[in-house]
Amino acid sequence: MSSLAQLQKDFLSCLQAPLNSKDRLQPSRLNDRWIKSEIKPNPRLTAIDRIEIYARQYWFRILESLYDDFPGLRALMGDQEFERLIRRYIEKFPSRSYTLRDFGTRLPSFILKEKRAYQEKSSLYYQMATMELAQLHVYDENEESPLTAKQLGARPLDCRLRISPHVRLMALDYPLDEWQLKLNQGGLREQLSNGVLDRRLKSKCRALVGAIKKERIYLAVHRYQFKVYFKRIEPWAFELLTAFDQGIALGAAIEKVMKQKKFKNAVNASSVQTEFQEWSAMGWISLRKLKK
Repeated sequence: MSSLAQLQKDFLSCLQAPLNSKDRLQPSRLNDRWIKSEIKPNPRLTAIDRIEIYARQYWFRILESLYDDFPGLRALMGDQEFERLIRRYIEKFPSRSYTLRDFGTRLPSFILKEKRAYQEKSSLYYQMATMELAQLHVYDENEESPLTAKQLGARPLDCRLRISPHVRLMALDYPLDEWQLKLNQGGLREQLSNGVLDRRLKSKCRALVGAIKKERIYLAVHRYQFKVYFKRIEPWAFELLTAFDQGIALGAAIEKVMKQKKFKNAVNASSVQTEFQEWSAMGWISLRKLKK
């Protein structure tokens, strides 16, 4: 008889064994000796049948979670390719937590490692997954109090700022913000999260995917009044906010951006002041706390 800890470990390994194309356990992937020793059949179910009930609950719940978290990626890839991806992902990174909140965190990097399978589309899939992951994170993150003049003190240009946790900055090669807004029209994105699409909706998805063209954009994914929004920002604003997050002092960050030739006609003291006031009002930036 195994110890309780070993019993739990062996049982979990059975639950996490990949299912076959018919969503059944594969005996060849299981520890047959352990099953015969520890799991007893009953008049209606074999030992494997009994384990399979729990294994399917494990797999179906996690699959459902990833469908819910990455509906835009599903729309881009199509049902079959998306399901193949997430099943490989679940097998590679089985659940290690009581919560599914962060289960998809490694999916973007996993897509990059699988890029040979997706060729030129790997970048699009990676950026879509990263964007949807950002939406999940900013929805739950803490929102800090707006930056005030008092906090900046007598020498504001020497202050070091940081981006608030409820904001994510993204540089994208595709206008995925507009594309996701189109998915939201008519509740298509919600249906992608929750169920099987009929032929009409699949056709609509294919049309939307076919319309995506490359376009370099800079985006802030942020939460405002308990809702997640996309806000496009100018390239110089993206670099300035990124400099803040790198710990560069306010004055040095502004000087760094304004000295760049590519921003010569796009940025000036007035535009910086206008954007800075808006970022402060929305709580995007806060004073960086000094390490003790």
